[in-house]
Amino acid sequence: MSTWSVNSHIAKSNNPNAAETTCTVLTVILVTRLLVLRMNFRKNNVIDMGIHLSDDHELREAHEADKNKALKNSLKYASKYRKKDKELEHYSEFTDFFDDLWAQTKNAAETEMDNEKYTKAKSYYKYLCTIDPEDPGATLMLAAVYQQLKSRKEAELTYEKASNLLIEFGGKGLREVQTELLHSAIIYNVELLANINRSAALEWLALGQDLFRGEPEFEAVRRSIGG
Repeated sequence: MSTWSVNSHIAKSNNPNAAETTCTVLTVILVTRLLVLRMNFRKNNVIDMGIHLSDDHELREAHEADKNKALKNSLKYASKYRKKDKELEHYSEFTDFFDDLWAQTKNAAETEMDNEKYTKAKSYYKYLCTIDPEDPGATLMLAAVYQQLKSRKEAELTYEKASNLLIEFGGKGLREVQTELLHSAIIYNVELLANINRSAALEWLALGQDLFRGEPEFEAVRRSIGG
């Protein structure tokens, strides 16, 4: 019998600013019975669209803050559970759940990167690296954040770790959502490093060749720096 069980249900939000928004509450219970995880994800796209198109700035702001808080709580507790499952005995049993978590975190982090809010983006990537320390894409994006924050020592160490993960595993065993993150991470870092350290940018292109050779965006970036 699995030591984890998952139950989900739809509940009405108690937030007065988003009373009609529904959320999925995912509860993950370890056999130790000591830890209970509640994860909230906003799922109603119709309501999402209505709020984002609204002229009410305060409503939109409150809705976004609530969604981000739910995601952060999910990441916080998932990382705690990951530390309890050190041998990855149960991690693979809930790939759909973690894929959803990865996709939403990737989107949230990319938004912060686009807005140059690197400290906020760092927290997202650090959570992913805690939950799966062998995710090369999350590690590579964390290195990019350190680079943007001028934290050169941390950037150097994290770039080295990401490189070692790719050299050792070559992208094997990655879930689709992790491969997508790695793809965007390599492209982001090649463009970031092209005018700072071209040789490093070329090294990342070389590390991504076996996985992404022939992919249009990857090839376009390669051509743009003469790789």
